[in-house]
Amino acid sequence: MADRYRGTLYVGVTADLAVRIHQHREGRGSELCRRYGLARLVWAERCDTIAACIAHEKRLKRWRPEWKIALFEKASADWADLLRTLFQGGEAGPRVRPGVTRKKQWRRRPPPTHRRRS
Repeated sequence: MADRYRGTLYVGVTADLAVRIHQHREGRGSELCRRYGLARLVWAERCDTIAACIAHEKRLKRWRPEWKIALFEKASADWADLLRTLFQGGEAGPRVRPGVTRKKQWRRRPPPTHRRRS
C-alpha cells in the first residue's frame, strides 16, 4: 500500500486482499495506513502457503525503500491503484458472505467476559 507516487509504503499479509484493502481505506486496517492515509494498492503477490507469505513479508520489510520501489514499479510504473485490475469484471470491494448484510459482517464482537471459577 502507498499514499502517493514513491511515498510512504506498507507491506502486509492477508488471506483476503479485497477485504483487507477495504479495511485500510476505512481506517481499520493498520495504524500505519490510518496515520499516513495509505489507500493505494501498488503491488500484490500470491504465495502457496501462509508460512511462505509471512516469511516473504518479513524479508521485504528488511529491504531498503529503493529496492521496494523498484519491485513495485515493475507491477505499476505509474503507481496506479491495482485493485481494479486485480478484480476485473465489476466494482472491486470486499465480498459479503451470502445472507449476511455488510452491517452485520463488520460489527465488532463484544470483548469476552472472563469469570473465575470458585
